[in-house]
Amino acid sequence: MKKLVALLLALMLCLGTALAEDADIIGTWYLNKVASNGMSFDPATLGLDITMTLDEDEKATTVSGEETMVSYWRKNGDEYITPLNDGLLVFALQDGNLVGEMDGVQMIFGREKAEVATFVLGEAKTDATMADYNGTWNATLVDMLGMQLPVAEMGMMMQITVADGKVSVMESEGEEPTTAEGTATVENGVLSIMIEGDTVATPLQLHEGDVLAMVVDMGEGMTMSMYFERVAE
Repeated sequence: MKKLVALLLALMLCLGTALAEDADIIGTWYLNKVASNGMSFDPATLGLDITMTLDEDEKATTVSGEETMVSYWRKNGDEYITPLNDGLLVFALQDGNLVGEMDGVQMIFGREKAEVATFVLGEAKTDATMADYNGTWNATLVDMLGMQLPVAEMGMMMQITVADGKVSVMESEGEEPTTAEGTATVENGVLSIMIEGDTVATPLQLHEGDVLAMVVDMGEGMTMSMYFERVAE
């Protein structure tokens, strides 16, 4: 979670302007991907809509929401630069995209705006039994503060295996995965897992479409939902 927060803060510093390339870079570009520290995501999943227009007179206009910033772009060898805060954002044209980097944050702009599909959770299966939960489940998506981020692109992994009252949880944040064991019970269709050493059980709910949902209390009234898909046997 600290990685995600750091990435979001870094992105906010980059909402001012961007850069481009010679004749091939003139026109409007859409920020379709941001990557840092092993994590990557589409800004649209955060509700961010950022465009950059590069003119032949070397003017760069960046629009983020209701904010517009006008600066300039310059060619520097095979790369292009534009001022950003107290530094310089450096871009290059790669495979038809503008790829820029500053302070370890990579930004990829495309000629067309990437379409982002929002996942909609199906109805809860309130009659689910232990047999319905048995199996291995991989975390695929995090839903928090109106944002939906693929777990893999966050540099994370979590896998839950349920077997008739026993459970194991494997997780990692870019490091060697760790595994914890525990017990599982089902009541009113809700699976509760108690990991050895924990004092509070974690509830999970099976939903239509064979999706497992886990809601985590982040404190201060905030929650995070993590969705799991069953691993085919």
